[in-house]
Amino acid sequence: MSRNTLKSEIFKLYNFERDKTKKLLESIESRVAITTDMWTSSTKMGYMVVTMHFIDKSWVLHSRIMRFIHVLSPHDAESLSDQLVKCLFDWNVDRKLSAIAVDNCSTNDSMIDKIKNKFSDKLLLGGKFFHMRCCAHILNLVVRDGLKVITDGIEKIRDSVCFWTASSKRIEAFEYAANQLKIKYAKKLVLDCPTRWNSTYFMLSVALIYKDVFVHAQQRDPHYKCLPEESDWQLATIMVEHLQPFYKLTEFFSGTKYPTANLVFPMICKMRETMNRWVSSPHIEIQTMARSMIAKFEKYWSDIPGVMAVAAVLDPRYKMLRVEFHFGRLYGFNADRQRDKVHGLLKELITEYESEALLIGVEQVEESSSFDYSIEVLGGDEEFELYKSQAVSSSNKSELERYLGEQVENNTPNFDILSWWKVNKGKYLILAKIAKDILANPVFTVASESAFSAGGRF
Repeated sequence: MSRNTLKSEIFKLYNFERDKTKKLLESIESRVAITTDMWTSSTKMGYMVVTMHFIDKSWVLHSRIMRFIHVLSPHDAESLSDQLVKCLFDWNVDRKLSAIAVDNCSTNDSMIDKIKNKFSDKLLLGGKFFHMRCCAHILNLVVRDGLKVITDGIEKIRDSVCFWTASSKRIEAFEYAANQLKIKYAKKLVLDCPTRWNSTYFMLSVALIYKDVFVHAQQRDPHYKCLPEESDWQLATIMVEHLQPFYKLTEFFSGTKYPTANLVFPMICKMRETMNRWVSSPHIEIQTMARSMIAKFEKYWSDIPGVMAVAAVLDPRYKMLRVEFHFGRLYGFNADRQRDKVHGLLKELITEYESEALLIGVEQVEESSSFDYSIEVLGGDEEFELYKSQAVSSSNKSELERYLGEQVENNTPNFDILSWWKVNKGKYLILAKIAKDILANPVFTVASESAFSAGGRF
């Protein structure tokens, strides 16, 4: 097949899939969430990737790349917002946006403000939920700040890894030393990246496997003069143990096959509770790290973002119980005030969705005022009237009150929240619409990384 023929076939396939996706978007009533990120190629060219996320009529979560485009410098808020707005118009989703998730930086803050001002009259609650900060990025900043204050304690391990990965000859020598000690060299030494805390975690966890190999290798190479001391290894062990939950958290939420918005709230709360416990650690290094991490956490999440708490309430296994439980542990006497804020957000959303439902002509259940004389001629019906009054009293509860008042679901393995809402959408008409929009909100931009095998993020 010639290059031109292949190019033509690729464009045909692209156009076919684009048109199919546009038809799918036209058929759904739910809103669309966006993730966007900037990447640099191996040739130093800047690219913007835009991905949309939505739940269709069958309650299936979709994530589709809308655009992967070269963006000329400068990559400032003006040029990025222009590119993103053009993309939203091209896909006809400008009137059905729910949120945009981006990394945390001043350029993205300005970009979101520009887009928010442009579409404010079409956004949920005037854009209150529009700006979603990437949780993975904030998590990276929080842990990275913690590692900065104790970086001297692991410097010898970093220098050792750097030494034994500096050339293929040294890599082979280190592997040979491992084989001599009958230690399987399954995981290769890897030097960490200063801007990625998880790479530091991985570097330390792998280095610990070969602790004895470093000692043995020193005997074979006199140029190796940075052998870690026992105290260095002890600190590395403690750090790996403490950072493992954070590493698993990032790994868990990097998936793109399931909604994660409902799961983020308890995870963030647990993360904050964990750091609170670290402050009382017997290890001074962990205490220092915890205080630094808490300071960064408070900068971005002094109040747990409302949309995450709302998503947790929309999980029938949690409802308000998760909010009450974690807020009680985090806020103490102020827990009720924080809980009421979440409840207030839910009521605001319901009011807005009810108004939209009326505008688009959603059928409303109306009580009939007609009287059936055919029943009356058979005699009085006092017992039915009593039953009816009780039923009406029950029906006077709002949809939210009914949802929150019913028993929570069991937290069974592989619980499918979308399937639950699919089954119960007739019972909670408005809440189901809210759930479809909120649960599709991405909390991480890292899902976009699955589209790339070379190059890197800015």
